[in-house]
Amino acid sequence: MKDHLHRIVLAALAVVAVSSGLVSIVLDVTRGSAAEQQHVIELLNSGFNPESCWLSREDNFTFINKTKSTQRVLSDQNPNLDTGPIEPGATFVGGYNFGFIGSLSFYMESNPALTGKVTTDHGRQCEPLPPTPTPTNTPTPSPTPIPTPEGRKGLIPGIGRE
Repeated sequence: MKDHLHRIVLAALAVVAVSSGLVSIVLDVTRGSAAEQQHVIELLNSGFNPESCWLSREDNFTFINKTKSTQRVLSDQNPNLDTGPIEPGATFVGGYNFGFIGSLSFYMESNPALTGKVTTDHGRQCEPLPPTPTPTNTPTPSPTPIPTPEGRKGLIPGIGRE
């Protein structure tokens, strides 16, 4: 009951602060509660999707392996980030939570050139990007033939006149 009353008082104070212009609010519509949210980072053959995430330090993130081979995500910055083997189609269970302000870079063990980064307390933006469409080749139009006037077949105007 006290927790409920505490939330009502905080909400009333927030309304007063916003309506008086002392505070501006940016609403973030994402999954989960405001205190803690779960974000997903996909493992693809081309790398991480999204490659960079910005989230609150209370948030968790997990990895989903969308490749056809077993993957493992590691970080040299923080030896605690080691997903262990993630089978194709599987999710790294349990997620990972920062608990501090800062950035964490990580990479795929199978290809250390494929890197990703999570940064805390810079807003929330961690949605996978849609797949990039494969470009299609458009045929090059062939030149339109120039018709020759009747009776002069084979003659080019201005050339070969007597």
